Amino acid sequence: MSKKNEVITAIDTVVTKGDDFLTKAKDFISCVEILLAAATGLKAVLEKYDGGDKDE
Repeated sequence: MSKKNEVITAIDTVVTKGDDFLTKAKDFISCVEILLAAATGLKAVLEKYDGGDKDE
């Protein structure tokens, strides 16, 4: 019975760590999406003021 409890505990630990990893990965992806949006906006601003069309 002790081995069964150890296996159950090990599985629970793996699942908990996996859930924690997924949460951190989703947060990281959100941060990258924000940085990409900011970089895209900055690129558009820089292009406009550096030889872009004056009537934009």
